[in-house]
Amino acid sequence: MGFDQNQQLHDRHGIQTGFKEIAFFAKFRPDLQDLSGDQFKKLRFFLHQRCRFMFHFSSHDGISEITSPSTESLEHIHSEKHRRPVGQADHEEVLFDMNSAVPASTHPSLALSLAASHLGFHVHAGFMEVLASQGIRPGHIGAASSGAFVGGLYAAGISTVQIREMLASLWMANAFWEWRGPLRGLGMLANLAGHTGLLSGRKVLRLLKEHLGDFQIEDCPAAELSLAVTNLTKGRSQIVRRGPLAEYIVASCAVPGIFRHIEIAGEAFWDGAVSDSSPFQHFFADSRVDAVLVHVVTHVDIDDRRTRPTVAWAFGQAHQIVSDRLLALGVECGQILGRRVLVLRSEVPRFPFWQKSSHQQLFDAGRHTATENLAAIQGLCEN
Repeated sequence: MGFDQNQQLHDRHGIQTGFKEIAFFAKFRPDLQDLSGDQFKKLRFFLHQRCRFMFHFSSHDGISEITSPSTESLEHIHSEKHRRPVGQADHEEVLFDMNSAVPASTHPSLALSLAASHLGFHVHAGFMEVLASQGIRPGHIGAASSGAFVGGLYAAGISTVQIREMLASLWMANAFWEWRGPLRGLGMLANLAGHTGLLSGRKVLRLLKEHLGDFQIEDCPAAELSLAVTNLTKGRSQIVRRGPLAEYIVASCAVPGIFRHIEIAGEAFWDGAVSDSSPFQHFFADSRVDAVLVHVVTHVDIDDRRTRPTVAWAFGQAHQIVSDRLLALGVECGQILGRRVLVLRSEVPRFPFWQKSSHQQLFDAGRHTATENLAAIQGLCEN
């Protein structure tokens, strides 16, 4: 590779940090061994300052583990035996402009909207992975709730492969559990001030901060990002294009009653899905956007909830009815303005969040939607 490992990989976090970061990326891009010293430094800075998700996840008996590659494994990855020409990859190919070391957009006039959904994280990730594998990288992303989580990470330069591994990790599941939740529930029943949800959102924010740091929305390198949130302080729906990325992702995911309202710059926010489940109408006022692709995740009942409804089912159905109506009005508005809008739906069961066996099924559902409609998506990009 043409550099001294002991000098190039040593930093304030120790040499093992460098091994973990480079080995993770080399897993998907063995051709990185051909980078020059200056190019390597730029990539190294990008890995450490912007992605920060530099761990290698392996699955053992259904449990995700974190393993630190040894010096021997790093040398094994970079050996001549494992070289391959640039452009031939087993996984999604990550495009790097070495002047800025970020994924490049291939369709700057295409806007992608990732709609809110119960556990839509994995479905959106599967959908995005197919787009990336086909070289379709939108220049603009509008997202809400679970779509904001996936779209925000992608826009920040994190690959779909890394996003999928993050969603499947135990860290992700643990981030949505807080032992003080039942106590906050009692506060909600008593209508105490400040008790607006079971979860504070701090663990989710901490998880995102580990990978995004203090990254700003306006600095996203892979796509221009806009997140839908509900501004409780001002009493209106809001599209956010500037500000701390991790904080606004959590705000857009803060489901009422489940999450406490999120405070940012003295204002209180809740889930963007409350007022704008599929944020894409703001793209109609952007002359740079020629076409809009909307990915919506809807749910089918896995049991007979229609005759024996629960509170969660009733709220879910009511939200879906309102969301579908707003989506139809948005598409109609686009037609009146002469804008091209393609809406694709992924239908999945409403699994419990803790049912890890559902992750692959949800991911495959997103992949299936994108694969089955790939011709239509490519047509939207070309016209």
